[in-house]
Amino acid sequence: MSLLLAGAAHAESRVDELAPDQWPHLLRAARAVPGFAGLAFVPVEGTRVLVPALTTPGREEQARRWLQSDPFWKKVGTGKQGVMRGSQPVGYSGVQLVEAAQALKKRSPNLTVRVNTTLNRVTVYAPAGVFRPIARAAGVEKFVESAYEYERTPRVRFDVQPRTVSLAAVRAARDPYQVVPRLQVRVTNPTGAPLLFPYSCGSSLPVRVADRTGRVIPEDSGVGCTEELNSALIQPGQTLTFPSFPLTKMTHLKPGPYHWLIDGQLIPFTLTP
Repeated sequence: MSLLLAGAAHAESRVDELAPDQWPHLLRAARAVPGFAGLAFVPVEGTRVLVPALTTPGREEQARRWLQSDPFWKKVGTGKQGVMRGSQPVGYSGVQLVEAAQALKKRSPNLTVRVNTTLNRVTVYAPAGVFRPIARAAGVEKFVESAYEYERTPRVRFDVQPRTVSLAAVRAARDPYQVVPRLQVRVTNPTGAPLLFPYSCGSSLPVRVADRTGRVIPEDSGVGCTEELNSALIQPGQTLTFPSFPLTKMTHLKPGPYHWLIDGQLIPFTLTP
């Protein structure tokens, strides 16, 4: 049974937000699997799944074996579904996070402190102005964030190229992954902090086609994706470029204005004869 949980489990068990009585379980796992930092939720094709968070991605299989053998982590995964491959690269290990959380809690026992393994941070349910001086005095400020700062997840900005596509070339293409030559998606981090961008279709970011009003064209191309999960770290202001292909059947379309659609964002393009 996979120990990588479907997104619906998040609201039920909060397995990615560990209270003080659960910290020993994370410490035990992180000492058995160096670099292990808990389970992290990542978005995959409209839902969220759990994968091992690792400072050393090469230890993925070792982490999975541990998760399947340890009573606490095995119970976490019982009856849940999820992807069978993939991990989330992170900056801090479970040992670092728990030690930082313990130092903060020792300084101020009344603070509500959690280890959030999706964010790879120690989170505090208090405004930053309240706990920052305490975290600074404890020497753990870099590990700690306010839980309130993450109520809204930052979004990346997409750009899809080309913006002019030949219908004749689409109809002449033999490879369904190359019906639009040199189709690519550019992903920009518009925030002020690094973010991990997950993707799950090999090395590609597929797009759909919508009409000029934004209505999704329902016909599928029949092209599928792999389920292997990957992720890329995008620095503030940085843009990464991924190859792409349309999940929408385009051969029956008429020339005119359309939109590329990816993750709710519409990017206009023109289909020429």
